[in-house]
Amino acid sequence: MMEPGFYTYKLKTTGETIIVSVLRELAGLADCICLYPGGATIFTNMESMPGEWGEKIEFKPMRKPAEVFHPGEHLKDELFARGIPWGVFCHHTGMGLTEFSNLIHGTKDVNPKIAKMINKVLGTSAEFWLNLQKQWDERNKS
Repeated sequence: MMEPGFYTYKLKTTGETIIVSVLRELAGLADCICLYPGGATIFTNMESMPGEWGEKIEFKPMRKPAEVFHPGEHLKDELFARGIPWGVFCHHTGMGLTEFSNLIHGTKDVNPKIAKMINKVLGTSAEFWLNLQKQWDERNKS
């Protein structure tokens, strides 16, 4: 069994160092990318690391994906960091307090109209907020 992560090997034949990235392991078969001086090779359904590769020097586990927050949570944090009261934000965007409350509590999603409202006050791109919403949706609305 191979844990997903990055394995560093010193080759027996040449002494070169290679890095093998194990993307996933399922039922004893691993999907890997091998990086070596001058190129890369993709292995799928590899049973195990070939013993002839040589000595394993190091292993670093895969990082877990960053936690994804609802864009409303990001907005709440951003307003706090900038010292912008919620009422002032609502006044400048034309957003009602109920709609704003639903947004920052994650029960209302960012749509193009809301993203433009946020852009108007914070100067961040509307695409930024729509991408946050997309990431949230992909992670939580399966």
